[in-house]
Amino acid sequence: MTLNTSTAGVGGRDLVVWGKNHEYELGNGRKSSLPVPTMFSTPDGGRVMLGATKAKEVKDLQGNVWKHGVQVEQCAVAGYENSMIYWKVSG
Repeated sequence: MTLNTSTAGVGGRDLVVWGKNHEYELGNGRKSSLPVPTMFSTPDGGRVMLGATKAKEVKDLQGNVWKHGVQVEQCAVAGYENSMIYWKVSG
């Protein structure tokens, strides 16, 4: 889940995590549960913020250019024994 903390286009979406975390799926380096939403932070204590931008080009799985000037955004997902952040075409 993200918390939109941008103001007038400055900032972004803070990554917020919580849950059972039995297999490190929350990505915080611990195996203990987080019962309440907690801001996700980098190892040095910085905020993890998901962003959005306009990509110069987007390529398909074969490496061919699919489209130019596409709006993309970072998305976070978590599942059994894993978590990841990926870029999604949004526009």
